[in-house]
Amino acid sequence: MSKFKTAIITLCFLQLFSLQMKADKFQVESFTKDEKDLAARKAELKDINDDYCAIIKVRTNVDGILFKTYPDITKIEYKSNPKEIWLYVSPGIKLITMSGTGFVTQEYVIPNSIKVESLSVYVMVVNGVYDFTGVNTNDLGYFKVISNPPGAQISMEGNPAFKEYTPYDGLAKKQQWPIGKKRIFVELKDYNQKDTVFLIEKDKVNEININLVPAYSYVDFKITPKNATIRFEDKNLYHGKNKIFKTNSELLISAPNYYDHKQTLDVPDGGDTQIVEIELIPITGTLSIIATNNNAIGADIFIDELLVGTVPLNNFTIQQGEHKLKVSKNGLVTFVQNIKIIGNQENSYPVLLDNLVSVKFASDPWGASIFVDDKFIGTTPLENKISLGAHNIRLEKTGYNKHVAKFDVKESTTIYECKLTPDALIAEKKNLVKNNIMRYSSVALFGSAFLYSGYQGYTIYDNYQKYQVATDQATQLHQDIITSRNILFVSGSVAVLSGVSYFIFQNKYKKSKSRIQSLSFIPTDQGIYFSMKINF
Repeated sequence: MSKFKTAIITLCFLQLFSLQMKADKFQVESFTKDEKDLAARKAELKDINDDYCAIIKVRTNVDGILFKTYPDITKIEYKSNPKEIWLYVSPGIKLITMSGTGFVTQEYVIPNSIKVESLSVYVMVVNGVYDFTGVNTNDLGYFKVISNPPGAQISMEGNPAFKEYTPYDGLAKKQQWPIGKKRIFVELKDYNQKDTVFLIEKDKVNEININLVPAYSYVDFKITPKNATIRFEDKNLYHGKNKIFKTNSELLISAPNYYDHKQTLDVPDGGDTQIVEIELIPITGTLSIIATNNNAIGADIFIDELLVGTVPLNNFTIQQGEHKLKVSKNGLVTFVQNIKIIGNQENSYPVLLDNLVSVKFASDPWGASIFVDDKFIGTTPLENKISLGAHNIRLEKTGYNKHVAKFDVKESTTIYECKLTPDALIAEKKNLVKNNIMRYSSVALFGSAFLYSGYQGYTIYDNYQKYQVATDQATQLHQDIITSRNILFVSGSVAVLSGVSYFIFQNKYKKSKSRIQSLSFIPTDQGIYFSMKINF
C-alpha cells in the first residue's frame, strides 16, 4: 500500500511538472540603469525603512502582469504614455516576483553587477513566452477581432498566409481554427503594433477587443513672437497644434532680434496634447536722441508710433532691429527716420527740426517762372524747400496768362502743380498776322498766275497765226501751241485757287481784327481786369 501511494504521488508530481513546462512564462530581456532619468528624484518616495525609493520601469507585452509587493515594493503605478509599470522599490532589492493569469509564478534575480540605489531609475523589459500547444487539434473553434480604430491589419504567429483586417469575424467567414492558444499582431499606420495571446475553444467564438494606441501625440505651440521659427528633428513646425511621433529631441525656437530658446522636448505616444508656451527674450540695446538745434528740445519722440519721451532722450532700452523714429513739435516739420538698433550697445541719433517742407513745383507746359511771395525761386520743374504756412504763388510764361494763387504749405504737402492757359490777346495777334500774310500771299500768287496766264494766252494766239501760214515749221508750232495750252490751264487754275484763298483769309483776317478790338482792360483795386469778347 505504501508503494502504491508513493507511485500516485510521483505521478501527480510529474503531471504538475509537465503542466508547468507547458505553461506560459516570463522572460526578462534586459535590466539596465537609466542615468539621465530623474523621475525618482522628483518623486522622493520613501519605503518602510525611511529610505528613498528607486524606480524600476517595467516595459512588457504581457497584459495583467502582477508583482509581489511586500516587503521590497512600496508602490506600483500603471502608466499609459508610454505604457509602463513603475515599481517604487527599496534600495538593494535583489528579487522580483512576477505572476499572471496563465503564467507560472517566477522570481527574477537582479544581476550582481547592478546595485539598485536610492533615487535612481532602472528599466526592466519583460516579454511573455507562450505555450501554443493545442489540447486536441481535431477540435475547432472561431475567433473575432474588433479594433479601435478599425481597418487594422491582422497577422498570426506561425501562419504567414493569414492576412485579415478589422473587424474580422471567423464565424461569418466560416474559418475554423484548432483549439488552443494563438498569438496575433494587429497593426495600423500611425499606431503602435499590438500583439495579444488568446484561447480558441471548441465550438465557441472568442471575441478579442483591441484598443490601438497612437504612435504620436500633439504639441500645441504658443510662441511669442508670431514670426518665430520652430525647429524640431530637422523640420519646421507650425504655430499651434502639430502631430509628432513619439520622440525625445532638442527643440529650437528662434526669431530675428531675439535670443534662441533650446530645450529637450519629450513627446510620448498616446495621442494626447501637450501645450508648449514660450516667450522669447528680446535682444536689446540703448537709444539716445540728441538735439542738433534748439527747436528740437522738448519735442515728442515716437518709436514705432509709441510715445517714449521727449528730446533729449538718454539710454532708452529698445529691442534690436529696424524701428521707425518720429520726432514732432507744433509749428515744425516732423522728423521721420528709419533707425537700426544694434543689441548690447548704445545707439545715438541726432535730430534737426525746422519749419521747411520740400515741395515739387510742376506746370503744364513746363518752363514757367516761379515766384513765392514775389521772390523768384526758379523755373518748373523744380523742388525747393518752403516754410510752413500761407504763401502767394505766381507762375509766368511767355504766351500764357499768369497763374496767381494762395498756397498753404503743410507737413503733408509734397507737390504744387498747375495748368497754364494761353494768352488770348497774343494768340489772336498771331492769328491776325498769319491771316494777313496768307491774304497778301494769295493776292501776289493770284496776280502772278493771272499775268502768266495772259502771257501764255498771247503765245498761243501768236503761234497759231504763224501756224496758219507755215510750211516747214508747222509741226514745231503745233507742239508749242499744245504745251502753252497746258501751261495756261495750270496757271489759270492757280489763279482761281489763289483768288478763292484770298477771300478765305480775308474773312479770317477781319474776324481776328474784330476779336482784338473787342478786348478790354478795366482797372480795379486788385490790379487790371482783363476781358475779351470773342465771336464765333
